[in-house]
Amino acid sequence: MNMIDLLKDIFQTIFRYFPFPTRTGLYRFGKTDANSKVLLTCNLDLTVRRISKILKKARVNCYLLVAPSKGINVWCAACGGHFSAESVISVIKTSGINNMVNHRTHILPQLSAKGVSVKKIREATGWNARFGPVHAKDIPSYIRDNLKKTREMSIVRFPIIERIEMSIAHASLITLFFVVFYLIFWKVFLLYIIPLVWFYCLIMGVLEEWLWGKDLFWKGLIVGVISDVLFLSYSMINLSLPTLVLINWSIILFSLSVFIGFNSRGQSPLLSGAVHAKETLWIVSFSIFILLTTNLAFLSGFGTG
Repeated sequence: MNMIDLLKDIFQTIFRYFPFPTRTGLYRFGKTDANSKVLLTCNLDLTVRRISKILKKARVNCYLLVAPSKGINVWCAACGGHFSAESVISVIKTSGINNMVNHRTHILPQLSAKGVSVKKIREATGWNARFGPVHAKDIPSYIRDNLKKTREMSIVRFPIIERIEMSIAHASLITLFFVVFYLIFWKVFLLYIIPLVWFYCLIMGVLEEWLWGKDLFWKGLIVGVISDVLFLSYSMINLSLPTLVLINWSIILFSLSVFIGFNSRGQSPLLSGAVHAKETLWIVSFSIFILLTTNLAFLSGFGTG
């Protein structure tokens, strides 16, 4: 990996909640012919580069179709309607792949199943879709075994390194949001709010499997309650803080935890709670309420006494 790709990987991992589109269309790997397998993925630059690296390293002979997904990853784009049957149909029809192979089977990422209608693709193009391995590292073995998918290849995992990646990405996004908000209203609180943002993002991201709740919204509630209990217990024993300050900090900790948990919904393939368009207005309204509550608590209570 050259330095530019390394820097791209770091930047796009940290800010992976932002779209990073790359060229759509047809990519060739190795010595392709009319019998070569056809893979299909989204047009997130990080995804395409990672898959390309795996295919080149394993010397796999295949085609890769990159479908438009607005530069969003497979999981989020499929849940949000950006990686759909229509985007798959468009790349099949415009790439020229029909004239390059003597079969009509393409391989989709398993995590796209929620948002892609195989029936629509078949009716519009004549191509049959198969869902490949969950993880890109298994693609070479899957292709070499003539599309034989083992049970291991079908299991969705969310290992600690991926949790940390997602936690960093989420913390970076929330940090930018709060920086803008508090630079306008109350700069001094950035010194306190930003460490809390990173703490909650890492706690919920890394420990999500062991926290009670069906999605990260409920897990955020639990973490918020635990934070308040620990904070109040410690403060009443070791600190001499006015009651108003204790109340306001309790509101801040709980509100921030719920806010981060709520806005983390859909970041894990193991949990329910992927965000859909119909929920957007409610999410925005709830988020604004949390932000105003947090800011009000700061302005009315922090430093008093």
